[in-house]
Amino acid sequence: ALEPFFRDPTLIYRCIRGLPPEETDNEIFLEPKDHNYYIHIDLGLSRDAVGFVMGHREKDEVIIDYIKQIKPKRGREIQFSMIKEMVLAFKERGFHIKILSTDGFQSVQFRQELERKGIRTELLSINLEVYDNLKDHIIAGRLFFYDFPPLVEELKRLELVKGNKVMHPPFGSQDLADALAGVVYWCAQEGSYGIRSFSLVEKTPVISIPRTIELVPRASVRIFH
Repeated sequence: ALEPFFRDPTLIYRCIRGLPPEETDNEIFLEPKDHNYYIHIDLGLSRDAVGFVMGHREKDEVIIDYIKQIKPKRGREIQFSMIKEMVLAFKERGFHIKILSTDGFQSVQFRQELERKGIRTELLSINLEVYDNLKDHIIAGRLFFYDFPPLVEELKRLELVKGNKVMHPPFGSQDLADALAGVVYWCAQEGSYGIRSFSLVEKTPVISIPRTIELVPRASVRIFH
C-alpha cells in the first residue's frame, strides 16, 4: 500500500524562507557564522544524482544554508573528488563542520579521506525514523530552507510504502530529501527540544589522502572540477 508521506504539501511550502546563496559554476558566496554546521551527502553512482545539504541549528529551529544536486554526465560516474574538495573548501573558509555523514557503504573511502583532514564523519542510515524526525520538524514549523524546486518536488512526491519505508515514485528521486533528512537528524541531536532522539550511526577509520583547494575573496568557496 502506498500513501503520500506528506499529506499536506502546504507544510513543505511553509518551510521556504530566504534567498539562495550567490553561486557560479565554481564559486559559492556564503559567509560562515558562529554555528556548528552539519552536512549529509547522498552519494549516487552513474545512475543517480548526489544530494548535498548543509545546515545548522539556531535555538529550536533548523536552518538550511546550502543545497546542491550534482548529476553525472551521460555515461559517466560522479567524481567524488570534486565533492570532497567542496567540503574541504567550506572548512577552510571557516565553517565549523561538526559532522558530515553519508548513507552508503560505498562511501567508506570518501569518509576516510575527510576524516584524515580533520572532519568527523558518520555512516547514517536514512530510514523511516530519520524521515519521521524530518516530518516532526516540518509540522512543528522548526525547519527553514530557501526555495530549491528540485528539493520541494522530491518532498512533495515522497511515498510511505507499507507503512515502514519512505520511497520516491517510479522515475522520481530523493537524493536531496535524504540529504535534508540527514542534516535535520544531526541538528536534532544538538541538545533536546522535544523532538524524538535516536542513534543510527557507525564510526569510520582514517587514512591519508592529498587534496588541492583555493579560497577566493568575498567569503566564497572555489571548487576546481
